[in-house]
Amino acid sequence: MKVFIVCSVWNNTRDNHAGMYYLAKKIRERIGVPTELIALPTKWNRILFPVMPLLGILIGLYIRFKARSGDSVLLMEYLLPRCGHQYIAAAIGSHVRVFAIAHLVPELIRKMYSAERLKKEVSVCERVFVLGGNLKDCLVEMGVPADKVSVTFHYTDTEYYRPGNLARKDRLQVLCMGNMQRNYSVLADIIKKSPFVDFHVCVGMQDLSQWFTGFTNVSLHGYMDESELLELMQASDISLNVMNDTVGSNVITTSLAAGMAVLASDVGAIRDYISDGYDGLLFDTPEKASELIYALSDDRELLDRIRIHGREKALSLDLDKSVRYFAEYLL
Repeated sequence: MKVFIVCSVWNNTRDNHAGMYYLAKKIRERIGVPTELIALPTKWNRILFPVMPLLGILIGLYIRFKARSGDSVLLMEYLLPRCGHQYIAAAIGSHVRVFAIAHLVPELIRKMYSAERLKKEVSVCERVFVLGGNLKDCLVEMGVPADKVSVTFHYTDTEYYRPGNLARKDRLQVLCMGNMQRNYSVLADIIKKSPFVDFHVCVGMQDLSQWFTGFTNVSLHGYMDESELLELMQASDISLNVMNDTVGSNVITTSLAAGMAVLASDVGAIRDYISDGYDGLLFDTPEKASELIYALSDDRELLDRIRIHGREKALSLDLDKSVRYFAEYLL
């Protein structure tokens, strides 16, 4: 048999150890059967959006021509219209088994899809994998059969992302990463309430300086390559994640793996990844977040326990386990 994998490649994750493209490459390496990986660039897909249906149909027909009975296909950016994977699935039809991964937050799914269109696009897949229970709930509420949706986890490469030799400072170092569904207004409020620690905010290519003007305990970090970011993670005590929603977050999983104590907004599927008070801490207000940061600053034994248990959680989300999970369906 043969497996076909279609993965849209994002410039900011194409060469790192935490994106879908890396997972696709590892499935190809480790699944044990001939596998063809079709990597689709995304740099120009907003401009090329009008021709995405044609491109998707051509890729789908190519797979349909090459595939044989018993082969399978994995589409890794499903339900994201700008990537066009829905056209690939429709062109393949029932000739081979089609599986898909969806990892948008429910709010975006509801904005982009009517119930009728959503059910139609999912109907051509044998199964859709989601990275959090909240997304399955959303799809089922919109009419997708529950037995077509399986909840799995966002992997983490625990060999690459691992704790460093943290030189403990008097003031805790708090790292804020990621830009998907982040709430910078609440983050700024937490920083205002927490002058007793130092914050490092990764802003990438964005100009977020307006949120942090006047704070003397904040350092803003522009775009860094993965190795530089890992060094910053390993030098930090806490990963602070102020989010409006989340499904499966590579920021959460890599933070656990790198040995930081994860503090996160109690939203979306976060409880699929964090057991509050054991391997991470959850909050619902800026006041609660600041209280938790102070508790970890005041009680370093608590901080170390959270960090150790977080690393254990990351090991349960290891890359090899994710590859084996998908292999069970694809083979």
